[in-house]
Amino acid sequence: MKKFLIVLLTAILSLSAFGFVGCTPTTSEETPVDTNVVTMNDFEHFDSQVQNIRVFDGMCISAHNTDKQYVKGGERSIEIKPVGLTWVKRFPYFVVPTYSIKYEYGYGDFTNVEKLTCWVYNASEETQWMAVGLTGMTRTHQYAEAAIKTTGEYYDLAHGWNFIEYYVYPEYVVLQEDFDITETYGVFFKFDRSAEITVASANTFYLDEIKLHYVEGEREQRTSFNLKADAEKGVWEVCDFEDTMQTWHFYAPYVVPSGIFGMPTMRVVNASAYNVTAKSGTNVLAVYKRAGVNNYATTYMAMDCSGMAEAFATIGQDLYDHPENYVLKMDLYNPNGIDHGFSIEFNADRSYDSSLTSDNSVASSYFSSNTIIPAQSWYTYEKNLSAIDANIKNRNSEKTAVSFVQHPDYIRFQWAAHRTSTDIEDRIVLIDNVRIEKVA
Repeated sequence: MKKFLIVLLTAILSLSAFGFVGCTPTTSEETPVDTNVVTMNDFEHFDSQVQNIRVFDGMCISAHNTDKQYVKGGERSIEIKPVGLTWVKRFPYFVVPTYSIKYEYGYGDFTNVEKLTCWVYNASEETQWMAVGLTGMTRTHQYAEAAIKTTGEYYDLAHGWNFIEYYVYPEYVVLQEDFDITETYGVFFKFDRSAEITVASANTFYLDEIKLHYVEGEREQRTSFNLKADAEKGVWEVCDFEDTMQTWHFYAPYVVPSGIFGMPTMRVVNASAYNVTAKSGTNVLAVYKRAGVNNYATTYMAMDCSGMAEAFATIGQDLYDHPENYVLKMDLYNPNGIDHGFSIEFNADRSYDSSLTSDNSVASSYFSSNTIIPAQSWYTYEKNLSAIDANIKNRNSEKTAVSFVQHPDYIRFQWAAHRTSTDIEDRIVLIDNVRIEKVA
């Protein structure tokens, strides 16, 4: 499926400081014992394990540390200073490669990796956040900064040592066709920016003992989202965030022009973290834009339509023949103290026809006008499926019949920028219970 932008599922912000509830790492001083474990990187050797680390967006690997207070195993670890950049308001991160041709090691096939573990020392007295995820090659680029990233998992780091467990799901290949889990380029670690964008103001962390834990035997991969359906009531699930696999529907733009797009961060959380009840199950997707980060930029995010296509297929031929009888619905909650302006763009896939792909004049999207989500309220967004296709057809005149119903690709969400540079309230939207309902 053709993606709107190079995707990397990126990151969600500090949850202790900004309202999210983070994963809680183990703080025990004893490393859990496991079998089928391989050490991917313990940072003992500078040439083969440290100098090949890729750093981005103002990340600083400041030392090959030998102070045993900050070493979990062996004699060395790495010292980390996530400084950030003044002209690019993204979060600093680095990538630890899984392979080296020169030094003849390779751990890139994550098909049977159950989890990755590591130890992280937070030298700050305050809890800090960190995101961990996988980085893969794209078809046309051989550089980590242009690669697809999986959605990062976020962890709250207490002062001292934190034991991190990042679980790997091979179903990434189901949702992200540009990501090949058998050729994982590396593991990324992302942190918050420093307060003053200086090394002196940056928090200090230490990383050690990255290990891969393999399952025994072959791992069975799911090929379906296992969506709930109630034909009698006329309701078909697209995404309610109760299933881990569903969290990969949503992604944020990664490679974007600085200062043009606002980059949101996203995380699946229990709705009770915002003192509300989820519309389906207990989980919601929290989409978050920090105040002061590209304040005047419109914030974008997107939803992959793999699950929607599965729901369409489950409904069957009646939907394709009579899309006017079906609506797409989703529940949105605005926990902020002011209203949000929110718009949605539906994009059909043109890749099934090379003549459409090569003709840039062919429209394949429908932009749904601005909707207001009232402050501290739930709002149910709905759009008739036939209205989406009718709008696309009107844009194309008689040229072609590009159809979102027949070939759904992705849905792009956007909402208004902060109103002023001094607006200090973060922008948060909760999304839940994306579904198709029959109305006739």
